[in-house]
Amino acid sequence: MACSRSTAKWINWIVCLALLAGFIWLFVWLAGRQKQWSIKANVEAASLTRFDLDRNGTFLHYNLTLSVSLRNGNRATVSYDKLAAGAFFDGEEFGSTYIASFPQMEKSTSVFYPTFTGVQARSPGGSFAAELNRQRLAGGYDIDVKLYGNIAIVWEPYDRDSGKATHTEPYSLVADCALKKVPLSSIRSPLPAFLITHAWPFPPISMNRLHALVSPESYATTGQFRRRSIVKSIPIHDLVLNRVCRRRLLGSRAHPAENDATRLILRDPLRSTPMGCLRTTMKWVIALVVLAVLAVIVWLVVLIFKRPTWHIKANVESATLTRFDLDANSTLHYNLTLGVGVRNANRADISYNTTAAAVLYDGRLLGATEVPAFNQGSKTTHMIYPAFLGRAFNMSGGSILARFNKEKGEGVYSIDLKLFSNIRVEWEVDSDTGTTNSRRYSLEVTCALKVAPAAAAGAAFNRTVCDVKY
Repeated sequence: MACSRSTAKWINWIVCLALLAGFIWLFVWLAGRQKQWSIKANVEAASLTRFDLDRNGTFLHYNLTLSVSLRNGNRATVSYDKLAAGAFFDGEEFGSTYIASFPQMEKSTSVFYPTFTGVQARSPGGSFAAELNRQRLAGGYDIDVKLYGNIAIVWEPYDRDSGKATHTEPYSLVADCALKKVPLSSIRSPLPAFLITHAWPFPPISMNRLHALVSPESYATTGQFRRRSIVKSIPIHDLVLNRVCRRRLLGSRAHPAENDATRLILRDPLRSTPMGCLRTTMKWVIALVVLAVLAVIVWLVVLIFKRPTWHIKANVESATLTRFDLDANSTLHYNLTLGVGVRNANRADISYNTTAAAVLYDGRLLGATEVPAFNQGSKTTHMIYPAFLGRAFNMSGGSILARFNKEKGEGVYSIDLKLFSNIRVEWEVDSDTGTTNSRRYSLEVTCALKVAPAAAAGAAFNRTVCDVKY
């Protein structure tokens, strides 16, 4: 039977695998990490003083003022470039305004008050008027407010005292705030925070394209952006739109709406160009090179710490049990002779010191003996014949008596054999110079025997394969 691996060998493999996993994780993290910025937008309060159609249903009169806070949670300065704000009802835009450009220092909050007021021409009838009347009777209006614009984040990538220049990265900010049950009032009525949205690291987009992106023509009645409109607006960059809708009832708990988070990811058309293909190919080449280097490192570590595996087999070829009985004084008398074959299946010589042999019954030691030292050549089998003769006292306690009576009735006894020895394995390293190398091990052999008394009719012993550890 092949030798089992030792604990030290398992530890070496675990360390190697841990190092490999660590290198792979470090490579993936360095290759794919992207600096994350924390920008939060809250609608702190809303005042809706007018929101109705005239008698003919052809003009919508509205007057909405919001208190919007932008929180810069980064250790960097954020510069907002003329943010645009749009107000939507039932999926249709009814008002828009702009917020003047302003800078925002690190770890600070800016508050501004966009106002939507005016008159919008409407076609009489339709679902818009019906939805407006239904929400008026319900006591509040569901209005979506969108903020979008270009921002620039400026931070110091190095030590402030070093005097090196700061670093600037442009992004596009898109925030979608869903206001639920906004009541009609003559004064400002404070509302809880409706939505917190994060700025996604979009490539910079011109204001014309941003306006086209969220214009009524490209905004579906379901509240989702049409795919064809986005493709036309953003032709050369990846775009990730994050729309988070949460129902906020005035004076009650927040209840998430269906489709609580929907993310739309478009492919980068640059990947279909020759330059994009070259860039993708180079990424794969670099990844393969790094993995190859890691594989070589792991192979070297395994080669250094690898412990040679030796194939030593042991089999009990014969067993003669001439006596095995228990007297009235709970003394077990035994006489057992075994023939054990030890096989050296290696291209190496093995030297065995004095080998200790012991037999056990039900986990209790019956007797022990010694086998003289011997040498074993390559690809050879050596036979040893340990003999056990004697008696064991106090064998009536526990389950021994019950087991003995049971196996006596069956005519076959379960006896364990154990061999212990210190060995030295010597193998040739260089055949030209005759250089050899050697290592010492502790050998342990365990054999579970089924032995019938020799006097029993038809008694025959079946060859038993032993478990070898070193």
